[in-house]
Order: sequence, then C-alpha cells, then structure tokens
Amino acid sequence: MKRNWKIILLTCIVLLVVILLAVNLYKSGKKEVLSQFREQQFVHAQHLAIQIESFFLYHSWRLQKLSAWILPHYEDTEGKKVNIQDHLESFRKQMGKAHVRGIFLQDESGSMIGSTDRNMSGLIEGQSGFFAWAKKKENRGEVFVSPLSKTQPLNFLLAIPLYQEVQMRSQAREKFVGVLSVMVDLKEFLSAQLSMADPKKSLHELWIMDKGGTLIFHSLHPEMILRNISHGDESCNRCHNSFDYVEKIVKEGRGFVQYKLGNGPEELAAFVPMEFENASWVIVVNTPFDRVTAFAWKSLQGYMLLLGIVIAALIGSSTWIIRNSRLKVKAEEEAKHWREKEALEDTIRRSDKLYRTLVETMNDGLGAVNEDGFWTYANDRLCEMSGYSRDEIVGRPVTEFLDEGSRSILRDQMVKRKGGQREIYELSAIRKDGQKIFVLVSPKAIFDADGQFKGSFAVITDISQRKNAEEALKESEIRLRHLSSQLLTAQETERRRISRELHDELGQALTLMKIRLRSIEKALGKKQAGMREECQNILQYIDQIIENVRRLSRDLSPAILEDLGLTAALRWLIDNFVKNDSIQVSVDIPDINDLFSEDRQIIIYRTLQEVLTNIGKHAHARNVSLAVQKYDGRVSFTIHDDGRGFDLAQAAMKKPPERGLGLAIMDERARMLGGSLEIWSEEGKGTRITLHIPTRNPLAKEG
Repeated sequence: MKRNWKIILLTCIVLLVVILLAVNLYKSGKKEVLSQFREQQFVHAQHLAIQIESFFLYHSWRLQKLSAWILPHYEDTEGKKVNIQDHLESFRKQMGKAHVRGIFLQDESGSMIGSTDRNMSGLIEGQSGFFAWAKKKENRGEVFVSPLSKTQPLNFLLAIPLYQEVQMRSQAREKFVGVLSVMVDLKEFLSAQLSMADPKKSLHELWIMDKGGTLIFHSLHPEMILRNISHGDESCNRCHNSFDYVEKIVKEGRGFVQYKLGNGPEELAAFVPMEFENASWVIVVNTPFDRVTAFAWKSLQGYMLLLGIVIAALIGSSTWIIRNSRLKVKAEEEAKHWREKEALEDTIRRSDKLYRTLVETMNDGLGAVNEDGFWTYANDRLCEMSGYSRDEIVGRPVTEFLDEGSRSILRDQMVKRKGGQREIYELSAIRKDGQKIFVLVSPKAIFDADGQFKGSFAVITDISQRKNAEEALKESEIRLRHLSSQLLTAQETERRRISRELHDELGQALTLMKIRLRSIEKALGKKQAGMREECQNILQYIDQIIENVRRLSRDLSPAILEDLGLTAALRWLIDNFVKNDSIQVSVDIPDINDLFSEDRQIIIYRTLQEVLTNIGKHAHARNVSLAVQKYDGRVSFTIHDDGRGFDLAQAAMKKPPERGLGLAIMDERARMLGGSLEIWSEEGKGTRITLHIPTRNPLAKEG
C-alpha cells in the first residue's frame, strides 16, 4: 500500500512538473514566435521596399533610354513626329507586361504632343507639380515620381525633363523643350510580390506614406489617400484611440510597432524606409496579432496532448524494472545512433575532400557569386585564366573584370537568372595584364528554401583561341569574297575588251577583205567565170565569219544592253534562247531600266544568262517562264522550268570539284548586288530560281 502511495505521489509530482513545463514552453514559444515573426515581417517589408525601388529604377532606366531616342527627332518634320508616336506605341507594347499603362510626351508649355492613352492625357496634363521642377536645369536627367490621384491608387507618374542643345550667340546652351512621362501601375506588381512571399497576404495589409505623414496608399482608407495623417476628422477618432503608433512610424522610419484600432484586433506592423529620386516613403506591412499567436496556441494544444500521453505512460508503468530496462535500451540505441552519425560524418568529409579535388583540378574555371554580383569563390583554373590570385578575386564585383559591352550583358543575364532562367552566354574579360580574353559562361542560379535568390555559380570556359580562329576565318572569307568579286569584274572587263577588238578590228578587217574581194570579182573577165564563182563562195564564207564575229561580240558584251537597257537586253536574250533550244518561253518583264546602274545591269544580265544556259544544257525542259516583279525597294527575277530537276540536298553534299561553278558564280553575283539567290528543285518536277535584288545597293559604300 505504501508502495502504491509512493507511486501515486511520484506520478503527481511528475504531472505537476510536466504542466509547469508545458505552460513555460507555451510562454517561451509565444515569445519566440513573436520574435521570429517580427524578423520575418521586417525582412518582408525590406524586400517590398527593395522591389518597389527596383520597379521604379527599371522604369526610370527605360524612360531615360526612350528620352535619348526622342530628343534627336523632337523638332523634326511633321512626318517624323508620327514616327515618334509610332515609337511610343511600340515602346508601350514592349512594356505592356511591365505594368505600364501609358506613355506621354508634352512640350515646354505642357501641351500633349504624343500619347499612347488618350483617355489619360487630360489627367497627365493636370499634373503640373513636376513641371516647375522639370524646368530647373539642375534636374536635367533626373526622374520625378508622383502619385496620380485618389481615384487611381498605386498609379504613379514617372517624368523626365527633355533638354536640347541650341546655339545662342555662338554658344551651345541647353533649352527646356518638354517632358516625357510614363504612367506605371504598382498595384498588380505589389499583389504578386505579397502573394509570392505569403499566399495569405494581400494589399489590405500594406500601406505606404511619405516621411512627412502624407498617406500614399491604404486600401482600407481610400478617402485619406494624398492627405496628411495629422489632418484627421471626427470619423477617424471613432476607430483610432490614438495616433501615437503612426507618429512613431513617421519619426523612426524603421522598426516595429504594435497597436489596436477601437474594438478591432491587435495588429503587428513592420516598417522600413524607401528612397527613390524625389520619393521618400515608409513601407508598412501589418498582420493581425491573433494570426501570429495562433501557432503558439496550437503548440500549447500539442503540449497538452503530450501531457495526456505522458499521464497514460506513467499510469501504464508497472514497475521500476521496466523503466530501467527502457532506459538501458534507449542508451544502447543512442550509442548506435552516435556510431552511425560518426560514420556518416566521416563519409561526408571524404566526399567533401573528393569534391574539392575535382573542383580545383578541373580544366574549366568555376566561380560563385552572391545575390549582389560579388565573387565568393574562384577555383585555381579561374585564377589562372584571369591572372589574379584568389584573394584578389573574392569580394570584388564581377563587373570589374569585364569590358564595357560585357557588363550590360551580365546585368541582363543576372535579371534572367533571378527569374529562374538558365542561358549560356559569352563575355569579354580583361586579364590582370590587360589582355582581353573571351569566355563561355554556363550558369546555375541558387535559391534558398523560401525561393529567394541567393546567388549563382558558373562553369567558365576560355574560348579565346576559338574566337580568334573565328575572326581569322571571317577575315579570310571577306578577302576571298572580295577576290571573287574582283575576278568577276575583271572577267567582265576582259570580255568587253575582247568584244570591242572583235567588233572594231576583226570586223573591220573582214569588211575590208570583203570589199577588196568584190573589187577583184568585178575586175575579172567573162572568160574567168570559174574565178568569179569562187569569189562568190568566198564572199558568202566571209559573211558567215562576220556574222559569227558579231554573235561572239554580242555574247561577250551585248551592245543592246548599253544602247537600249536591261529590259530590251533580257527580251533579246530570251529570243535567242528560243531560237537555239526550241523551248516554249513565257515572259513578263516590266520596264526596269531606270532602277539599276549600268554595272548592276550587266551583272543581272550575266546571272540570268547563266540560268538559261544551264536550262538549255541540263534541264531538258519544254516550257520556261521568266517573271520580273517590282516591289517596294527591290526587284525579283524568277525563272521556272518544267525539266527533270535535281536533288538540292544531294547536290550540296558533293565535293567542290564535283559541284561545278555555275551555282557558286550566280550566288556570288547576287551577293555583289547586295541581294540573294533562292533555288527550289525536285527531281521530275522542275526547277525554280529567284533572284532578289534591292534597287539601292547596300554594299555600294563597301566597294
């Protein structure tokens, strides 16, 4: 009996201790939850402030970029102003996904001269607060941020003054010519940021005011927007017992505050400052106190459940022997657990050593950066590539090691990486000795358990030799194309020279011979009939030679091209093709003589002559069509035949000696004209070749 009382007394003591521990755990847990929530709430408020600042910074950068494009065209002709409006519309479409509602351009008097949203133009023209600010020259290049109105919550106007340099008394001065502004919608952006951090949060738990106490945004009090909190009326006093918490937020600018509105629940709020250009705000994120302490209350319920389990375990305990046995088993299990833990730690150490060996001996560079773009690690190969030691690299921004062009590429890639995109790209880096190297970057972003971007690491490969080889190959290709162009030009020049010599010298010599032979024929007597007949035969033979010389001269350099132009020359070429090959040809050629220079006409003529020659030799076609079409700024020449055709893929796979020079020469002539050559062919279905030529040669300046 005494033994039972001892057990009961011991059980009561244990229960009392457990109850006290549960209450103590509840209090400490509640305190810990509040502490952790405050830190999380503060971090969340800081994140929102950074995101809002980044949001304005991004649109400010885009606005400055747009103003730099508009200024050179600002006082141009009326037609160019239409181009400015078109550019504003194009820019608005590009920025549609970035929460841009409209873009507006005003002259120096405030009148609207360009707008992507006519419905908002009157509202923008009514915003005169920034106009006096914009006319001050010290604000040139700065961005003015202003909320629009109570009816447009979280819609802000970003404006930048436009200044042009003018000559006044032989001096260049800057003249205020207007304001370029963009209306952005922060509401959708903030909703996405809040739901990303916590799906339970909404815009009702966020409010913004400036450091003077003017309320910028509060979804529960839309009537107070753009009013100072010190100007409250009687309706405000019904809910607000005191405005001490608001004054504390305005005064301190950063921290935590706990307050209660009338009969409503208690609220916890974290507030942080946000600075951007002329905007100096305080971002406040509040949460009901009950939502925070609910977790601690659930923990207390768990403790009470645990208490019930302990009571059941104590009541079910029959003897001290069972208790000692359980303790012994538990000790053995813990010893086993420690042995397994030590074995696991030893395996991790060996794996870490192997990992470091692999990283430090790999052939490519490996580096890691934090979320701000500063190096946190670089392996030996990366140090060797850059010429810097590891201590000289770690802790410095990546941009310090890049040239100017690669810095903008890296900034764009970092934005993509924060969004979860993974893309391999090239950069130009500067070694410690000043030598430029080209690298290929294969990045991987690092996110924490909450999905927050914490940095990235990348494998970096030196591709300088490959880039140098590519540049050398491009240079060689340019020289080769220049040489081929010179050869074709020289060939055409030599043809003209031979054509002139055939026509002028050989033709004149044959004509003179014909005249002399006729004189001899007339001098022969009646008894020399055989000689007279022989002279007639020789004269006919000389006529054939003269005709062949003329034909060779025309083929080498068709005089009709110089005399009557390209249109007549092409018709003459088709007529001769029909006579020689007995093929039915349909022709549709408008007048194009005035569209091309004489040098370009001869190249077009030679290209089409080569196409017809190939048809006559290889196509075995019965019908051929030539169509010339004029478009805006270019002319297309299409030749289609119904011959046997050929396999383009098989022809492309042939070795250069087996391909022949026909297609290559036609393609090179098209390039000389600044155009392109399209070829379609299929076995048994014929061939279609289209030559596209711009009326103005884009390669003329390059020679």
